[in-house]
Amino acid sequence: MILILIILIFLLNLEPLHAKIDSIYFKPILINKNYVLEENFARSYDKKTNFELGIKAKHNFLKDLNIYLNPELINGNVKLLEGYLDIDIRNIKITLGKKTLWFGPGLHSSMLLSNNTEPFKLGMLSNNKPTVLPYLGKTKFFWFLTRLEEDRVIPNPYLTGIRVNFTPFKIFNFSLNRVIIFGGDGREKLSISDYWKVFLASHENEPGKLDNNQLAGFDFSIELSNYLPIIKSFTIYGDFVGEDEAGGLPCKWGRLYGVSTSFGKTNLILEYANNSVKNARCYFYKHHIYRNGYTYKGRVIGHHMGTDAEDLYLNIDYDLGIAILALEYDIENSDLFSNSIKTKKRYKVKIKNIEINNTNTSLEYYKDDGLNYFRISCDY
Repeated sequence: MILILIILIFLLNLEPLHAKIDSIYFKPILINKNYVLEENFARSYDKKTNFELGIKAKHNFLKDLNIYLNPELINGNVKLLEGYLDIDIRNIKITLGKKTLWFGPGLHSSMLLSNNTEPFKLGMLSNNKPTVLPYLGKTKFFWFLTRLEEDRVIPNPYLTGIRVNFTPFKIFNFSLNRVIIFGGDGREKLSISDYWKVFLASHENEPGKLDNNQLAGFDFSIELSNYLPIIKSFTIYGDFVGEDEAGGLPCKWGRLYGVSTSFGKTNLILEYANNSVKNARCYFYKHHIYRNGYTYKGRVIGHHMGTDAEDLYLNIDYDLGIAILALEYDIENSDLFSNSIKTKKRYKVKIKNIEINNTNTSLEYYKDDGLNYFRISCDY
């Protein structure tokens, strides 16, 4: 971690060489119990006064070589939240390092990949500029490969995924998504031809080394802002993921629906997700071989609600002129097919975008059953 700080100090003194400090942030936090918040990069807080101090910095070494660093100091412990190297070769970007991933248009969470876990140490390929394909329009892709933790029933399995996004019309885009957990210590090694079979899912659910944990699906968004009077923006979106395979196609679906709109001084987000599978209780994000399920270091890689659950999220922002008042409500029901459904309600009040001497300040109060959480955020 000392090396991280040395590199950061180096970057701070490279302004003539195109170093850029995106932000410096300081966040004192009061919390009444030990807790890890959802969709918060798995940051852990103690039952006491906490604080976060971090810097987000970029540096362009050469025309096609960039580095991004986001070290944080939390309660005296320094860690690299994100840090990666981007190498551009023609229209292909190679990313190496620690980076968070998010699949889908969801604004509150995502069915496949979200920031509910800490960022992955990964390698990734993507295209910088979209390729225009007949009928499918502008097309972008990215593929990643990482390895999950050792402390699992099957240690050190691989996690890989691909996302291809198409924009056939200005108002409409959709993506095809696929994520696979495979391999790991103690499982039979795969040959080169086996990797192709894994990708095709041709032997999924058959005993043997080709039976892996696969999730696949699609998402879409429709932007209707230019077609509605008075409304500044209006977007409808959906995210659908199959946890199993039947006939070569995904089945046993989880789904997320959402709408985002802006009118006058008000912004509104309404999002609903549900992954309960009929006649298959506690099926989603679970697997018969990878019994830790679809998790990384104990946290769900996709939607924070977990398995056999539903989640309803509402966010309303109102522009006060000198600041923005944000109100959030989130209700989560789990164990939907049991006789004792568990309900969790979360409330958040936030006053954000308070500009004081070039500092963006926010005040935030969060309540989650027995949890009370207060945070002041200062971004320089």
